[in-house]
Amino acid sequence: MKLISLSDFLTEKIETGCAVEQIGKLRKYKDFLKQPLKLEMFICSSSESKDKILFKGDWRYSIDDRYTYLCWLTDKSETYKTITFNEVKTIEDLCGSGLELKESV
Repeated sequence: MKLISLSDFLTEKIETGCAVEQIGKLRKYKDFLKQPLKLEMFICSSSESKDKILFKGDWRYSIDDRYTYLCWLTDKSETYKTITFNEVKTIEDLCGSGLELKESV
């Protein structure tokens, strides 16, 4: 499932005839998108569970503090993507980047 913006999610639900009982799903998705990004959403350390990983890919973590403190993640799988944590703060900031959510999310 692709990560999409809340407005795209709402449009999709409206076009498919969103019922009143689905409002709870809409609220959950809104809350999901507003979460601050955390490193464990992409990679896990030995002390963390793989269940916390939300995004598909073979992510690698890098840090550069020579000039400014930068940390980024690079997906080394089929599609090469880089995320700079200094530029994005929430999951919603990643919408439009083409990231795929794991099935368990």
